[in-house]
Amino acid sequence: EMGKRIVAAKMHNQRVMLRRYQRNQETEVEEKIQAIKQLEHRINGSKEIDELMGIEGMAARTYFSGLSALVRPEFVFRGRNRQPPRDPFNAMLSLGYTILMYEIYAEIENRGMNPYIGFFHQLHRGHPCLASDLMEEWRAVVVDSTVMSLVQGNEIQPEHFEADDETGGILLTAQGMRIFIRKMEKKFEGAVKYLKNQSASLRRCFYLQTVDFAKAVELRDADCYHPVTIR
Repeated sequence: EMGKRIVAAKMHNQRVMLRRYQRNQETEVEEKIQAIKQLEHRINGSKEIDELMGIEGMAARTYFSGLSALVRPEFVFRGRNRQPPRDPFNAMLSLGYTILMYEIYAEIENRGMNPYIGFFHQLHRGHPCLASDLMEEWRAVVVDSTVMSLVQGNEIQPEHFEADDETGGILLTAQGMRIFIRKMEKKFEGAVKYLKNQSASLRRCFYLQTVDFAKAVELRDADCYHPVTIR
């Protein structure tokens, strides 16, 4: 039940992100939005975690395909890739997701929970599964929106990236890193009304969400947890 709630919220937020940046002529993007919406309808009928992960994976591929059509031409983005990221857009996504994970990780530990035992992602040695689980609803809200804002607002340029000779991946330069970190920090500290229509910083929201999650675990009641959905 927790997995269903978080995946549904993640997919909803992905649709909203595409809609925000959609231009009138982007019929392809509208098709992606509708495809994600259809996948959302399949969530409640899923019986196993693997089935739910399959739905989430299809939605993610559809979402990034739609997002790639909206990115300004100088930033070639043809969908998600990682380890290493092979283009500037993916380099920022990977860095942003890592930063977000450890923001959530800290809040999990502060609640006295184990970040390495989750409910959705499979257990892997050395991987904080619970942090991965709880960050899903925040990916598009925090990281994707930040990267799109940097790119579409011309705040970051292709020259702020360089190739890594060892891995062949793309990394931010020192200047690019400063621009990105400054933007992320501003995002974390900015006031939003995601929870109960009350104004709070994103970091405060992370804290409140982990409190709700701990309560849901203690009471064995998924209804105690309300993932964030944006409008």
